[in-house]
Amino acid sequence: MRRRHLLALCGAGLAGLAGCASDQPTDDPSGAGRSDGVDSPDDTATTPDRTPPAGSLAASVLALQPAVVTLATPDSLGVSGEPDTQYLFLSVAVTAGDPPPRSALTFRFDGDEYGPLETEEPTAFWRRYHDEPSRYDADSGEGWVCFPLPATGASEGAGLTWSGNVWVPPPGVRARLAAESPSLSVSWSVPGSVEAGSAPAVKISVTNEGERAGRFVGALNRSGPRVAYAPAASDSRLVPAGGTETWTPETDTLGDAGEWSETDGPTEATYHLHWPGNRAQQRIAVLPAD
Repeated sequence: MRRRHLLALCGAGLAGLAGCASDQPTDDPSGAGRSDGVDSPDDTATTPDRTPPAGSLAASVLALQPAVVTLATPDSLGVSGEPDTQYLFLSVAVTAGDPPPRSALTFRFDGDEYGPLETEEPTAFWRRYHDEPSRYDADSGEGWVCFPLPATGASEGAGLTWSGNVWVPPPGVRARLAAESPSLSVSWSVPGSVEAGSAPAVKISVTNEGERAGRFVGALNRSGPRVAYAPAASDSRLVPAGGTETWTPETDTLGDAGEWSETDGPTEATYHLHWPGNRAQQRIAVLPAD
């Protein structure tokens, strides 16, 4: 039995954490989950194989996704992932006893065991850099942990293991673990122009063309006006089978009202959207405010 560790998924390219909500959802036997970034477990209880020699844990599923959002450069986001790999994010909390170290946690899948994803740079995960929930460690005894797993495989016996114990994910999540990720089609738009001091409504729409729920992971960067490059938003959103999710990510204002005058004329901003295997960009004119 082996344990696999992936390192440094922070190369540029087309994620997070990043952002997934951390509330505890209710049962969803279909595995479709919710569209707010949380996959719905039907059981958060610990199921011990035997009397635990170490702390007892409660776990729930945050997300199962085909890639992760990373801080690709100091001023830009990227979406990165290994080929034929899916990434399972769990929320873990100690309910009794001494918290086990993160290195003691493994996820059993397709007849093998896999250790948590580690990165060489602590800020490589956008989730670690940006989100409030912390990564699990023995000091706090709670937080999120990410396991890189094969993209498909037998889900019988799948579960989080530690010190001879096992927590089993709900049936819907196990079915998604075993199946290939569905095909997702992406469309997006920005307005033709916006006044300085306003935030443009960037609209993203994702359609799931498959027969099983799938997760969209994306990162949005902006260049201009008077900004070389900066993160704008990240998204991790579950899309139900045959369904479409449409949303407007929260973005910053472009410049300040009165920052430049009408005689300066309009300037431009460019938005860069990254998602697994793809990237695209669109320009928007920034007009002096009246």
